[in-house]
Amino acid sequence: MPTYVALITGCGEGCDYTLACNKTWEVGTAESKEAFLEDIREQYEYGLDGDAEPRLDVVEIFEINGTGTRYDDLYHRYMSEWRAYQEKKKEDDERKQYEKLKEKFEK
Repeated sequence: MPTYVALITGCGEGCDYTLACNKTWEVGTAESKEAFLEDIREQYEYGLDGDAEPRLDVVEIFEINGTGTRYDDLYHRYMSEWRAYQEKKKEDDERKQYEKLKEKFEK
């Protein structure tokens, strides 16, 4: 069965003091997006905060298809590029210093 992620937004503005207040995420599996939406509607029948009346405004559903990028690979690539950049920068700085000293002492 496919895996889905839903961003659920309740009715109204939410609160004034929290980013993404009145929103929540749900992850689950279902036969289809429609079946997953029905599961969400049943679970949040009385809104995000358990009110006595239905209060869901928007439900955005995304299917997870397994084509994501592994972040540890990005981290290792970034770190190797960063080390190469640092080594190149150090060599350039040393070369500049060498050229200054060479110019100073060859006179």
